[in-house]
Amino acid sequence: MQDRVSVVHRIFTELFSVPNDVFRNIFRLLRFVVRRPTQKSMDFFGRALRNYQNGDKTSKFSYHQNCIRKRYDGIKFDIDLGRYFRLYEDLNRLEKKMIGLIHDKTLDIGCNTGYYIKNLMEHGEVVGLDISGEIIQIAHENGLFNCYKGDIFDYQFDRKFDTITLFESELAITGSIRHLKKLLRKLKSILKSEGQVLAIIRHIHTLKYWNVVYTQEYQGKIGTPFRCCYVNISYLTHIARKLGYRVEILDKEMIGKNTLLFLIMLVNQ
Repeated sequence: MQDRVSVVHRIFTELFSVPNDVFRNIFRLLRFVVRRPTQKSMDFFGRALRNYQNGDKTSKFSYHQNCIRKRYDGIKFDIDLGRYFRLYEDLNRLEKKMIGLIHDKTLDIGCNTGYYIKNLMEHGEVVGLDISGEIIQIAHENGLFNCYKGDIFDYQFDRKFDTITLFESELAITGSIRHLKKLLRKLKSILKSEGQVLAIIRHIHTLKYWNVVYTQEYQGKIGTPFRCCYVNISYLTHIARKLGYRVEILDKEMIGKNTLLFLIMLVNQ
């Protein structure tokens, strides 16, 4: 596996030196070698967040996106690192509504720098989990010692939770439908009876699901590619019900012209 990742990484270090048609063909092959986000890929992101916290507000953090479909659809876009240090008043309507729905013992998956954690703590006991040690260190530096480094698929919990939160389309980190089902089974095993999973998901309109490969770029360096899996709301509802959840669609909001977000609740029956 390490050799396979190394090959992919070498390819992307030469990202800007290959002809466009070769680049497109490489992207078509990525779905066969690229996994869901790993500690290595998220630590790359974490180093950019640390630089931002330390005062570097000018360096751009970019994603190269490829939609694995019948045609190449590569897009490069920049993200605002400041969004990962937002205060409550900066959150969108769905995020604020989701925070208001949590209760008692809560697990926040993909807690990042902990920018939701302080608000969640107003509603009960909270534990945050993120795969990146770099990012968790930032959370600790900001006084959030209830955030821990770990992979949700492997992490062993000593308690069960009343609420599990996945902000920022975190269900997509599963990278595939197989791992999405695996994650939902894991969440069910650590939820109390009638416990809830609250998630904001990016809806896919025309397909059951949509695999997207992302490659990070920061300060002239290229990160390890990783794959995300976005799911149609109806298909997600179908999967969750088969796994024993009661599904409620609580709200939705259009972001920009093309992105429809849903706030959903999965109840452990």
